[in-house]
Amino acid sequence: HEELSKVVTRYAGTAAGTAAALLSAQLHFESGKVDDGLAVLDRALSKAPSHQKAGLYALRAAGKATAGKPAEAASDYEAAAAAAQFVQEREEYQMLAARQHAAAGNTAAASKIYEAIAGRETSPHAGEARLRLGEVTTKG
Repeated sequence: HEELSKVVTRYAGTAAGTAAALLSAQLHFESGKVDDGLAVLDRALSKAPSHQKAGLYALRAAGKATAGKPAEAASDYEAAAAAAQFVQEREEYQMLAARQHAAAGNTAAASKIYEAIAGRETSPHAGEARLRLGEVTTKG
């Protein structure tokens, strides 16, 4: 893991350095060091190439969800969606954001996302969004 940290530091801001940061953060998460993983991702986000930011935000969101911070995770998934380059990727992150909003008790935010995706008949997530919308509106 020490060699990986050297790559993260030496090549920060490059595609290789960002990929190393993602791997390093995952290793931290797997060993239960969520805060260390989040710190690696925060540093990487400040210099990462734009095409890699969505993945960094998404992994940071997963770390925050694991740490029991669903509202912060939702915010990061929304940032991942905003940074996503492809529609399907963007909608996947939006669905994850909505789930975290629901977990945080913010059914209004979850409903708004689910309604938008459910209304897109061409979306592969439309069916699930309609189902989840029904769940959050019955709970809320």
